[in-house]
Amino acid sequence: MSKNELTEQELVKRCQKGDPEAQEALYKLLAPKLYAVCLTYLKNKEDAADVLQDAFIKIFTKIRMYKRDGSLEAWARRITVNTIIDFIRKRRTTTEFIEAIDPGDVEISSQLPGIIEQLEAKELQEIIQQLPEGARVAFLMHAVEGYSHEEIAKELGISVGTSKSQVARARKLLQQMIKERWNAKQRKN
Repeated sequence: MSKNELTEQELVKRCQKGDPEAQEALYKLLAPKLYAVCLTYLKNKEDAADVLQDAFIKIFTKIRMYKRDGSLEAWARRITVNTIIDFIRKRRTTTEFIEAIDPGDVEISSQLPGIIEQLEAKELQEIIQQLPEGARVAFLMHAVEGYSHEEIAKELGISVGTSKSQVARARKLLQQMIKERWNAKQRKN
């Protein structure tokens, strides 16, 4: 049976034994999706590629701990997100995350949900990439990965209040940027 015909279970078993062909097959299977996760969190393609490599080192090192009680992709994604968080934590200098802007600064538009539905996924990703790092990471961890504010605070070494304010700040900034993108599109038409 060729490496392309391996079931996920067989692939994991062979990776657990250190089989290089199985590791290559696992990399080819998961790398595109995990790289997309890295790019979502990190603006820089080189940083995303470096973090992806670090994540795969951890995946191959920890593959023996995979219990098959969830999907392999979800397990690898969790390792990748934790690797991203470690990278951000190490890179951060003495400057902490920026405090959130006043909640009353941005008015939520009742039209926003309809506007979001009409934007392409690539456009939304570009808008998210424009967020300041602290707000972007907290927002993605909370809104996309489903982390609680307590978990975010623990993972990033910040307070729960800072996590909440970063997520709120990200939402407000996203609202502004989405409205600006929409208005620019409307002016072109």
